[in-house]
Amino acid sequence: MWRHPWPLAERQLASLSSVRTPAERRWAEWITSTVDELAQKRLLRSLRPVQPVPGSPQRARLFPQAAAEPASNELIVFAANDYLGLSGHPRVREAAAAAAVAHGCGPRSSALVCGYTDLHKQLEASLATLKQTEEAFLLPSGFAANTAVLGALASSPSCAIFSDALNHASIVDGARLAAKGGGMRCACCPLQHSRRPRLSLR
Repeated sequence: MWRHPWPLAERQLASLSSVRTPAERRWAEWITSTVDELAQKRLLRSLRPVQPVPGSPQRARLFPQAAAEPASNELIVFAANDYLGLSGHPRVREAAAAAAVAHGCGPRSSALVCGYTDLHKQLEASLATLKQTEEAFLLPSGFAANTAVLGALASSPSCAIFSDALNHASIVDGARLAAKGGGMRCACCPLQHSRRPRLSLR
């Protein structure tokens, strides 16, 4: 059987062998075979803890999870979203620390309940001024933005979304949700990657 290179996942898989009932056994067998299949296809993903290197947003230290790994590997990160390196900028860190001392930290609730604070409003106003727009609206991530905006804008049967099949998952999910939600379903039309369709208005 394939052995996971990281002990935590291996222990989790081993614990499945202790199940008792036939239903639990079938479930454990399905999980094990699915993980094995993903591993064989090199599609198995697992979380690895990293520590950002101060002052260098493109570098991080990877900590060992197996005895054979070195004590610390420093990596160049190509997949981060911190394009401008602001997460480690001294002024940003000082402002975040000051805000945490003054206001606490963590989401108190969703924005619609009581999680929308004066700081959020000030940031939206500053962003609107920066971008020279009437308003700005904060969302917790790009994924949340795409699913929310597509669902809000494409809320009519007269609307159609044409989306490249290799678009980011957030765009794909946003288009699917827009096509299924609210009773006012738009059309969702996935397109083959890099193929320019011939579209006609009807």
